[in-house]
Amino acid sequence: MRLTLRKTVSLTALAIAAMGALTLPANAQSTFATFSNASTLNFHYDNPLNTFTSVTSAIPVFFTFDINTAYAPAFTPIAATLNFTSTGAAAVDGVNHLPLTNVTMTITANTPGLFGSNLLTLTSSTGSMNGTVNGNAVPVSGDTAIGNTVIYSSAYLNFASTTQRVFALTNSDATPNYAIAGNSRPGSFSGTYVGTFSSNPLPVSVVPEAGTVALVGMVLPLVGGILIRRRRTQQ
Repeated sequence: MRLTLRKTVSLTALAIAAMGALTLPANAQSTFATFSNASTLNFHYDNPLNTFTSVTSAIPVFFTFDINTAYAPAFTPIAATLNFTSTGAAAVDGVNHLPLTNVTMTITANTPGLFGSNLLTLTSSTGSMNGTVNGNAVPVSGDTAIGNTVIYSSAYLNFASTTQRVFALTNSDATPNYAIAGNSRPGSFSGTYVGTFSSNPLPVSVVPEAGTVALVGMVLPLVGGILIRRRRTQQ
């Protein structure tokens, strides 16, 4: 019995020591949200216009918070729409990198939650598109650590304490494959993109005030009572 107890204590101490050793670098980012596509070829780069945008102003996506929020528990898919716009620089640099400017993105819930529909809004003065000639992966990203101004806002998350913010859009189906046109910009292509949003440290969930919770608690029974009366009247 004593031997078993000693083994248990020793293993616990080792586990605690190992956890202490697994410290993250000071500049490590953690993912707080993602989106997956609900449609194919949902983003498009237009060579004549020199813009990289979502194909419409409201493409359907499934958005997920990776932390618990007042809208939904962590990792709960949320039906939403996304709008993304950006403008390219005059030409790519020597490694097929196209700087982007005026990057904006909004992700709006189809069904408003307690604090409304703004799941996530992104603005960034700069970003980048990177491709390989004849390749089909053309990632788009922005990172405050390399000088991009990435600003997040959400009705459900508070970003006031974040010091580093990153966004990344990735695909693997550029159609047609990535190429450089005669005007030294990428040729027009479409792709099916997914997105990851990170920060260091993680944002903080917005918590309802006690008065709001109390009001919701009072209203829900009233709404339930009205619905029950309507059903009885219809019967």
